Amino acid sequence: MALKGIDLITAATIMAEIGGLTRFNSAPKFGLVPSEHFSGSSARRGGITKTGNSHVRRVLVEIAWTYRFPARTTAYSQKRANARSEAVQEISWNAQKRLC
Repeated sequence: MALKGIDLITAATIMAEIGGLTRFNSAPKFGLVPSEHFSGSSARRGGITKTGNSHVRRVLVEIAWTYRFPARTTAYSQKRANARSEAVQEISWNAQKRLC
């Protein structure tokens, strides 16, 4: 819940649907991979495939939409961050900068 776009309902949905994230080694194992179309030497990537859990996929797409704007700190996000340890705040901010 320290990450942008993830609140109680989102976190509960992810945990209820898939359990722990540690059982997935990579994104393809998780089911979030782009579709690919090859023709000769050209390759085009499309939207994510429909593999994996549909509830989790919908929630993760909603989370991804929150990262379309530049990384910033709001009063609400700062209030949430103050409830976390310094290490978690640092990881969260680094992830937000990387994903935005």
